Amino acid sequence: MLGFLPDLALLAVLSSTVLAGVRRTTGQTLQTQKLVTNALGVQALGFYLGVGEFCLERLAGYARGSKYFAYDATVTANMVKNQPRELLDDIKGEFKRMTGENL
Repeated sequence: MLGFLPDLALLAVLSSTVLAGVRRTTGQTLQTQKLVTNALGVQALGFYLGVGEFCLERLAGYARGSKYFAYDATVTANMVKNQPRELLDDIKGEFKRMTGENL
């Protein structure tokens, strides 16, 4: 019956970490006062967001110290933004090549 609690906790931590990443990369901050009106709710939401900040900092520290990650100064936000579109174009091209159909 309580087997869903670890799943729920994992989803909460992951979503909080994503929100921390959004805050760090875009500067957009979740307006807690507009979501929750009472002081205890604002404090709980602040704790929730703090967990995400902690996890994101730990992940970034791991990446900095890992041999599997390297800093690449040539990566820009526009290049990363266009990657899904380029992937979709490649998939469409491969589909056309395999089937001879137009999308």
